[in-house]
Amino acid sequence: MPDAKKAGRRASAPVGDWQILSRRRATVRLGRATTALLSLVLLSPIGLLADPSPRSRWSRTPLGYGIGERGLSALDVDGDGRAELFAAPEGENYWYELRREGLFRQSWSSFLDEAELVALDAVSSPSGAKVAVLYSHSLRIFDARSKVELLNVTTATWTNTDVALGDLDLDGVLDAVVCDDETLYLYELANGTQTALRHGFGCSDVAIGQTDTDPQLEIVIAGNPTGGYVLDGVSLVVEWGDLEGFGPQIALGDLDGDGRDEILASSDFDTAARALDPESNSELWRREGDYYPPALFVADLDPAPGPEAVVHERYGSLFLLAGTSGELLRAHAVETSSVSRFAAADTDGDGDLELLWSGGECCYSYDDIWAIEGGSNVLQRVSEGARSMEGTIAVGEFGTDPVKEVALAARFNEPDQAPVQLVVLDMAQGRQVRRSSFDSTTASGNVSAMIGMQVDADAASELCVASSDALGPVRCVDGQTFEEEWAGGSLGYVSVLAAAELDGDPAPEILAGTSGPAIEAREGDSGWLKWRTPEINPNLDAIDRLLAIDVDGDGLDEVIGRLATYYYGSGALALFSGATGDLLSGPWALSVWALAKPTLMENPPYRVYVALSDKTIRGLDPQTGTPSAPLATLPGISRQLAVVDLDRDGTLDFVVVDQVMYLHVVDGATATVAWAGPYLGPTGYGWVDLSLEAGDLDGNGVPDFAVASRYGLFYFEGPLFEVFTDGFESGNTLAWSDTQP
Repeated sequence: MPDAKKAGRRASAPVGDWQILSRRRATVRLGRATTALLSLVLLSPIGLLADPSPRSRWSRTPLGYGIGERGLSALDVDGDGRAELFAAPEGENYWYELRREGLFRQSWSSFLDEAELVALDAVSSPSGAKVAVLYSHSLRIFDARSKVELLNVTTATWTNTDVALGDLDLDGVLDAVVCDDETLYLYELANGTQTALRHGFGCSDVAIGQTDTDPQLEIVIAGNPTGGYVLDGVSLVVEWGDLEGFGPQIALGDLDGDGRDEILASSDFDTAARALDPESNSELWRREGDYYPPALFVADLDPAPGPEAVVHERYGSLFLLAGTSGELLRAHAVETSSVSRFAAADTDGDGDLELLWSGGECCYSYDDIWAIEGGSNVLQRVSEGARSMEGTIAVGEFGTDPVKEVALAARFNEPDQAPVQLVVLDMAQGRQVRRSSFDSTTASGNVSAMIGMQVDADAASELCVASSDALGPVRCVDGQTFEEEWAGGSLGYVSVLAAAELDGDPAPEILAGTSGPAIEAREGDSGWLKWRTPEINPNLDAIDRLLAIDVDGDGLDEVIGRLATYYYGSGALALFSGATGDLLSGPWALSVWALAKPTLMENPPYRVYVALSDKTIRGLDPQTGTPSAPLATLPGISRQLAVVDLDRDGTLDFVVVDQVMYLHVVDGATATVAWAGPYLGPTGYGWVDLSLEAGDLDGNGVPDFAVASRYGLFYFEGPLFEVFTDGFESGNTLAWSDTQP
């Protein structure tokens, strides 16, 4: 485990800076005062406010592209002898923890943040390991094990570039060094106070180490146009400099065995790897490189005493060099043409250090984590992570065991496999249970819609999916084995799927809202087309929302569909016959963003609820399309809506995703926002990939909800009644955390 005194590189990320509103409309800014709301969501059991019993709630995000590009650190945070990885991917404003179970699997993830995540660092300390996550305008410090946010410091600049942690003055308190393009800042992390700054010493890469004989640590910066520099960690006085510069990336370590750190760097003028000794003002050795700056690291990876220099040349090999001389010890012909960051740790518990990095082949982003195993020096890929998600989910009993699971569609980059695969997670912690391995011949563009339904005689549910990129197929597969039950083309691009009972036979039907706009009904057990709705308005693009509902009480469903364009988020509703697909009523003159049926309540006040363009939520008569008076008026429109009594006061509450992609819970009794949740990602244009499910999703008798976008799946389990009852004043807010698993 790294020593806090010799802090490492990078490692962590953000959580949304949202507000929580109580029934009394008190606003609590998420920061220190609420180091907790995310304990609603993340990856392992933790107590709820005024309810200490363990309950599962978690987040799952894609590993993304450029794994660790914004930070990659390895620490054993739970003392089990196996280090965890903390990583922040390129271009995504979240961070996560990975644990090795054969392959690295995500064991925890933060929420997304609207602010840009710039860098991450993680180190051990006497008070426990800490993770620093640097955003464009803030520095956040987390407990590495619990993920509780300890500090949220607004920085003096909006252009932060890098962060490093270490106890610079050896007073037992961690310090943070933050760079922007022009200035270097020091923060003391007992309370987040800025203690020093030095204009003109901005950087793109910063590291902390011991380069001389005085007791305090030094700061080494790269990426400054005037050269590379070593500064005293307390006074920020320049102790050494090299006008040749250090290139874009540096690594520190005791390369020559004198007990002090040397600098492994390249140059601003060429791409040679160089070992520099600030104390003796000398270049220990230089190794000429190719046309690109090398990726660099220092670690003790072999049985010989002293650390080695790791140098990776783009389009070349990975070289292990003797720290003292630069002599080549070993070369590995790796399958990665580019490398984001390195880490070294024992992640599998065998007692040997692994050299870890993320990288990809030309000309792709860094797609996988790779390892050179300690002892054997075997090179292997050790991750199989999703690059992005499709934003659609399904909940059901998909396996041989009668337990609830959640399925999602995600993009992978596996040889000879279709780019989009189905992944089944457990409901307890959001861990991957199994995933499909469809071959490339089954590729059909994206997965725009997915539902769980029972289409055969066994007890387990199947997964049915469809695409908006191609005319089919609509496909149903076994939820355990992913073997195909049936697949058939469609007459339009599919935006949404729904299950219905249209004819009273043993098997349900499957509805597809397609371009046209139209609805197609199929037999669930065979996939045979049952009917397609007639042409209604060819000026519209698709039916992209569906509800199956028994309107006339005959035990069979009719169908409500929303007619919309691809570029606007709202549309009109119409009612169709479940028997024939004929238009029964509408289109009604409503501008509807979302519609939902209530769950977990017998005889609800309304059988259908809608979120309209006038920012209201209303009940809806499904036969006539007549809306009720507003049940709640919100600050903005709602892209998605779910209706469930979360606080168990006998009044239905509303879970919504607002126009700017934040999650909210609206108390149905007071029509006010009772809880504001995480940011779900950029909207793009008009329609976005987004799913929202509510009810007793895990079958434990407690209402809960799950929301997914292409950036992540976030699961929340109630009860939330304390939020509604006293606005967090029962007991205290210490059990609620921004990122607490």
